Amino acid sequence: MVLGIGAITTFLHPVLINILPYEGIVKKKPISFVVPLYGKVEIHVVDLFGGAIATVIGLIYLMTKHWVANNIFGECFSIVSIQMIHLGSFKVGSILLIGLFFYDIFWVFGTDVMVTVAKSFDAPIKVVWPKSAGFSLLGLGDIVIPGIFIALMLRFDRYLAKKKPSTHKSNVYFNACFAGYIVGLVSTIMVLHIFRAGQPALLYIVPCVLSSVLITAFVRGEIKELFSYHDDDHAKEEGWKKAAKQSQE
Repeated sequence: MVLGIGAITTFLHPVLINILPYEGIVKKKPISFVVPLYGKVEIHVVDLFGGAIATVIGLIYLMTKHWVANNIFGECFSIVSIQMIHLGSFKVGSILLIGLFFYDIFWVFGTDVMVTVAKSFDAPIKVVWPKSAGFSLLGLGDIVIPGIFIALMLRFDRYLAKKKPSTHKSNVYFNACFAGYIVGLVSTIMVLHIFRAGQPALLYIVPCVLSSVLITAFVRGEIKELFSYHDDDHAKEEGWKKAAKQSQE
């Protein structure tokens, strides 16, 4: 519950900044205090409002374990995780997805461990939807792992937009990758309902996500840029440009 409150507060921070009065609340200096055995802690005033909302949701979850509160926790965990976890390149992301592709297949089809744990572990580690006989569920890993890859493609789009401003003016790779994720997720749900048995979501999501990006790169003639792109190199390049501009000024 405590971790869930923290995740919801983090999620609400940018939302509340755009809603609450800028001069009266947003612009106020953070509240500082010292925690024994830890050190100085700063809390923004905006986060007090977000924390209050998150605490109400946390108490509802603690007292009722309602599936809506569970899903709010799960989705906020996923969003914060995608913000925190960083993939550096398409090659690294592909290796991760392919490895987890086989991992998911083994632990769902090769043994009943994954399904048993997902059904019996009473914690917001999954997103659930009520149906006539129980609940359908989706593990947070099936959201976060593809999510950090989709986020990488958005950064690749921004990189190409700066490198080729005349030809790359939209989030082509992000849109293609996100569409591939939706197709993979819908395929998972369809097979689940047809066979009435737990399915490894990454079995369907990974091929759709990777193929959508590769096909887009092939059609646009950008396979080389896709495989050579690395976030760190791009960040260094941007940092050098910024430093050069500052020195000129």
